[in-house]
Amino acid sequence: MVVKKQGLLAQIPEYQDAFRIFNSNTSHEIEGPSKEERSLIAMNFLQKEKPDLLYVNSVASSDWCKEGKRLGIPVVLHSHEMKRELLSLESVGIFSSDLSLYVDLLISVSPDAEDDIISLCSTPFKKIFLSTPGIDFMKLEKQAISENYLRPMNFLNEEMPVGNPVLAMCGIASQRKGSDIFLQVARKFPHLSFLWIGPWSRREAPGNIALSEFEKSPLPNFYMTNETLNPYPYFALTDLFILTSREDPNPLVLMEALLLCKLCMGFSNTGGSKDLLTRFGLLLQGSVDVDRIVSIVEKIQFPLTVKFVNQDQTERFRMEYDIKYIAQSIEEQLVFL
Repeated sequence: MVVKKQGLLAQIPEYQDAFRIFNSNTSHEIEGPSKEERSLIAMNFLQKEKPDLLYVNSVASSDWCKEGKRLGIPVVLHSHEMKRELLSLESVGIFSSDLSLYVDLLISVSPDAEDDIISLCSTPFKKIFLSTPGIDFMKLEKQAISENYLRPMNFLNEEMPVGNPVLAMCGIASQRKGSDIFLQVARKFPHLSFLWIGPWSRREAPGNIALSEFEKSPLPNFYMTNETLNPYPYFALTDLFILTSREDPNPLVLMEALLLCKLCMGFSNTGGSKDLLTRFGLLLQGSVDVDRIVSIVEKIQFPLTVKFVNQDQTERFRMEYDIKYIAQSIEEQLVFL
């Protein structure tokens, strides 16, 4: 397993046990090698390892596709970026319109993500497989009941109170994830607890566009976990999960929240999550909007006592999104490369 920068994910015990891990230190998000030097590092690594197949798990690493193709290695690209993110990656020299020339199989996580990458590539992909993110249900449910986690803190280093209704969002705080939208909604409901699960601070989330406003006028009812290896106990604390992303192809966090029987809300123009929310949550039409979120939250009676995914739905949910079935369907595609 090749990682492009050091982080907590590479330290997960399952990864440590299953893989040899090579950190190439070639992430465009940190100061490091030039574009040409990154290509050389990728080429040297692939020449040394001589893999039978190169599985690139994000367009953010798609600069490796070209080097794999040069060496005659079958290349699979697992794409979960949409137009805004693709254009951002193009601006830093990672994504390019000729990417399809270097990919033998494109795996896309939603029709929306598939449409966006096709629209920005100059030639068609050889082969496309529409998949979906998958969940390790047993691991999630086991980790969700863990008591080995830190209580979320606000800017005053006060713990989030027990028993108060919790509204949450999960991700690396950024414009794409709508951190500013989540913060604005929190200002409207000082009597409710708002929880950002994941990186929020300037060090962990330098792209957090809400930081200036947050630091200028912090909220005592706004709590953060910052980076954590186990987000699931925080999902378990949540009453309402609000997907504030401006674009998100098919976010795994929404599936995880639904599995834990949480009420989830999102918008149809966000991406592939509209299909899930139509079946299991609250889907609002159009683009994400602060006033429309506020109008819905005002109508919700807390505390919520109803399970929003019943037993029959849970079984169907498992059949569709169990990582074992998703992985098997992908493996079947790889046989033909």
